[in-house]
Formats: sequence, C-alpha cells, structure tokens
Amino acid sequence: MVNRKKYAFSFTGASVLFPETITIAEIYSKFYDWEKTKAKIIEGNLLNKIKGATFEREFRELKKRISVLSQQQLNIICHGDRDEALAIVLLSIFKTYTFLFDFSVEVLRNKLLQFDHSLTETDYNKFISVKSNTHNELNDLTELTLDKIKQRTFTIFEQTGLLNNFKDKIIIRPHIS
Repeated sequence: MVNRKKYAFSFTGASVLFPETITIAEIYSKFYDWEKTKAKIIEGNLLNKIKGATFEREFRELKKRISVLSQQQLNIICHGDRDEALAIVLLSIFKTYTFLFDFSVEVLRNKLLQFDHSLTETDYNKFISVKSNTHNELNDLTELTLDKIKQRTFTIFEQTGLLNNFKDKIIIRPHIS
C-alpha cells in the first residue's frame, strides 16, 4: 500500500489527550463554532493548562482531530462509553495523521494477521526505511526528531490500547462493539 499524502508529524506535540479531547468535543458539540469553543475553554481553564503555548499547541492538534469526525462519531465521543469514545479518538488520530494510519495497517495489522503480537524496534525501523523511499519528508528529519516520532507513536498506541505498554510492546487486537 503506497500512500502519497505527505506525512505530518505534529502529533509529536500532543499525545492522545483523551480527557481533553472529550472536553473539547463536548463544548464544540454545543456551539459548532471553534472560536466560541476556544473562548469557553479558555474562560474556564477547562484544559487546566498553565502555559498559553501548551494550550495553543494542544488545542490546535485536538481541533484537527475532532474536525475530521462525522456528527455521529462526535456524538460517540461525547455520549458513548469509554471504550467507544477511545476507539473514535483513535479513528480521529488515524484520519488526521497518515503516518500513524499507515504504520497501524502495514505493521500492526500485518503482525496480528501472522499471529505475531510482539512489536519490535526492527519492525519500526523497517517501516521507516521502506517509507523513506516514497516519503522524502522522512529523509529530512534529524535523528532526534525521528526518535521523538517513534516514542510518540508507541505512546499513542499504548494510550489507545493497541499496545500493552511502552516497554513490552505487545500488540492488542481492539474489540469494538
């Protein structure tokens, strides 16, 4: 599978932020206006952010993720149970960041189909190597940035339940109602 859409790595600035996503989604679903949503969140300091730069970065990323969802998906985040909401948050992440979607399909899914539940550094590095042939943006990144992308990728998969933990990296097949 070759995805030519340029990879965006802004997810390194914000992990899953599940409670924050729910908060923003609930407020947005009342107004359907991003300016009003942002103002309401700032007014009540609803994300509990001390630094304005942190708020801006996280709000920007969560806005991107929530914006790609349908009305029904947004409703599940706001009113579904935790597992359903987390699955929709993961869907929003996949719809927003093609890199994470490609990795989940081409590495995690294929390993599960082969009954191999262990994700290794080699799996990740092989994916990066293969993708660097079709995604030149990977070739322009420093080792430090590549390491941050890897760490955040594993963290996001752990926080959404696709990996058991950061250390062992055992792939968990999602069970969705």
